[in-house]
Amino acid sequence: MRVDFAAAWDWEYDAEFIALLKAAAAAHRISFLDITLHNLNEVLHTLATGELFIACLLDRASDGNEQFLPLQHWATAHRITLVNSYHAARWSLDKATMHLELMTAGIELPYTVMLSAYNDRQMLLAEEIAAIAALPKPFVIKPTLGGGGVGVVKSAYTLAEVLHYRTEFAAEKYLVQEKVYPKYSYGWRCWFRAYYFFGETLAVWWDDETHIYREISESDYDALGLDAMSNMIRRIASCTGMQFFSSEITLTREGRFVAVDYVNDQIDLRPKSTHLDGVPDTLVRLAAEKLIAIAATSHPTGANTAS
Repeated sequence: MRVDFAAAWDWEYDAEFIALLKAAAAAHRISFLDITLHNLNEVLHTLATGELFIACLLDRASDGNEQFLPLQHWATAHRITLVNSYHAARWSLDKATMHLELMTAGIELPYTVMLSAYNDRQMLLAEEIAAIAALPKPFVIKPTLGGGGVGVVKSAYTLAEVLHYRTEFAAEKYLVQEKVYPKYSYGWRCWFRAYYFFGETLAVWWDDETHIYREISESDYDALGLDAMSNMIRRIASCTGMQFFSSEITLTREGRFVAVDYVNDQIDLRPKSTHLDGVPDTLVRLAAEKLIAIAATSHPTGANTAS
């Protein structure tokens, strides 16, 4: 049996997005399979025996649940359309690697001091201590892996805090960054989430303190010069090879667009109509339509690879 599009998921709040995907697939006559823990073993077995073939796979599970990783391995081995590709997603996960890549590409980023993992080197170098001391206070401390703000300290003041928090995720490198202050417009912090969906870009207001999303009007888009932000996320996509992701970008008091959180592979797709801190419904619908459009163009023999 051939399935045009499959979505692997294990977060309960993805249920509404999966329902949208199913509806979009049905409207375009795309066969659809959702893969959860309830049917994962059966799916893996039928893939292994050749009874099942999936042409396009959206993986929203393996980053947090290793039981789904065999799906990634199967998809990579069979060169099917995988959103996002295993190698691009794993490579983009490391914020230290991304910082260096994006900085080399000329993308504006916060000034950053990169520290080795505590497990690799417990003592800081004299030049690292000096660089941290020179940062304006407060500054930001963040581990290089993971997401959702886990382990991020938004306002730190002392070297002692760096030494302490660096041991929380001792196997990870750490970034110690200047704190970026956004411009205000109509009382809103000019902090945005920009999205890249297979070549199409979209951005929404996203308050990093309240976590509330809001659509950007055409007049705001023009007044704030947000074309520059669209260009920035296109360049991030070009650097990373990612096709379906978001970035946090802020417009600073000085009028600079700065990428603050570089690549978010697992996009929050809870609709605002049912979640106070959800994403505008138009964006959620666009994400579903784009994914189904990609599935519609996937090669039937599985020879197509999306990175």
